[in-house]
Amino acid sequence: HDLWLEFDALTSIQGTETKLSHLCALVLQYHQEQQTYGLKLPDKTIQPASGDAHKNTCLMALALFGEVIVDVAGKETANQTLNKVLNAAQNQGHNKTQQAVT
Repeated sequence: HDLWLEFDALTSIQGTETKLSHLCALVLQYHQEQQTYGLKLPDKTIQPASGDAHKNTCLMALALFGEVIVDVAGKETANQTLNKVLNAAQNQGHNKTQQAVT
């Protein structure tokens, strides 16, 4: 049974960035659990799969969501953007852990 991570299904979560961080955390969780999952964003669908390449594809899609890629000096590189998204997801996971403890 494939799992779908759907941007539009997160109706209880307010704000695009918060939704993206939540989806990113789920991608990392499902990857760690070796689940097969797909990702549905308003502008892109990634079919269910698993593994490192799939995880990176999903994280990059989340990192670049809504962005128009322009190769201009001073713009973030894809790796910098991906690192920001990963940091946000890790912080969200850490916050959940702290909330559960307190």
